[in-house]
Formats: sequence, structure tokens, C-alpha cells
Amino acid sequence: MSAVRARFSFRYIVFEGQEKRIGQQGLESRLIGTVANCNRCKASKNWLGRFSTIEHIRNGKLWLSQYLAAEDTTEQDKESIAHAITNTKEEIGRINESV
Repeated sequence: MSAVRARFSFRYIVFEGQEKRIGQQGLESRLIGTVANCNRCKASKNWLGRFSTIEHIRNGKLWLSQYLAAEDTTEQDKESIAHAITNTKEEIGRINESV
């Protein structure tokens, strides 16, 4: 097994309501905007985006084009995320108990 496979993991939160999650008015755009506007956030030296044929990706820190100029997350967004994390943990706990 490769080192990448051995260490690979991901995390998720359940966030109800597609219109609240994705698109220009959703949380997705504001999360992207938050990272894009972050002065401390940088791409790593080994980031594959540095080899992109698209200049703003190659010279940027995110491998996407949409929502780079979006606003940052709001306090309400942060509260919604915290609530979603709590609900997700509770749901995972219920699933683990039933197994």
C-alpha cells in the first residue's frame, strides 16, 4: 500500500439545503472567497496547480476559477457550520451505535 493510501482520509459535514450550500448565494462561494482573500494562505511548494496551463491557477492558491472574488464567510455562516458539525457528529454517533 502506498504512503498516500495509508494516510488518506477526508472529513465532511452534513449541511442541509442545496441553496444554502452551493452556488453564488451559498456557503460554497463564501468559503472559497475566504481562502482566496486570505493573505496568510498560500499554495505549498509541491502543489500540482503550479503546473496548470491556466495562469491564474498556476499563480494562485486554489485550483478553481469560480467565486474567487466572493465575500468572506459571515458570523451567521460560522454559526451554521458549527451547528452542522454538531449535528454530523451526533448522526455519526447514532450510526456507530447501530452497527
